[in-house]
Amino acid sequence: MSTTTNLLLLLILSSSIQYSSADAGFIATTCNQTPHPAICVSILESEQQSFTAVNARALAWIAYNITATHTSGTLAVLNNLLALHDGEPIAAPMEVCVQLYGRAAEDLTVAGENMTVEAYVEAAKRVDDARGAAGLCEEAFGMEFPSPVTAENRVVNDDCSVTFDLLGMLSR
Repeated sequence: MSTTTNLLLLLILSSSIQYSSADAGFIATTCNQTPHPAICVSILESEQQSFTAVNARALAWIAYNITATHTSGTLAVLNNLLALHDGEPIAAPMEVCVQLYGRAAEDLTVAGENMTVEAYVEAAKRVDDARGAAGLCEEAFGMEFPSPVTAENRVVNDDCSVTFDLLGMLSR
């Protein structure tokens, strides 16, 4: 490579590093305004798009998309587990969880529609309802069976909490 090409490449790389640092600061500043700043930063920084967000609304959409993806992924895991354990006693709590996560996915769809029209209070209510699926699913297994989706339930709970918090900021 020529010297000019190397310098140009170095300039581009250093610009993108500075740009990412500034955006990480924006994420942290925004998340510090929520009740769960560390979880908020962790979740948002897991998605590369967050580093190009220019306002809290964009971060809320990113958090929402993460939440919707993890919720539908958990529903898919539960459906697969249910198929594997059909007819077994553990299938009963799995069926409860499938119903809960099905409703959560519906709630999140409505939340997205509410966000589109900037009805953030209504969107936050739907996200909060969806968050309930994680805890209720965990409880469905009770003491009789260890939950096979504890990790997924924690992720969905945290995702919903962050999305709810960011929507709360937007509704002020």
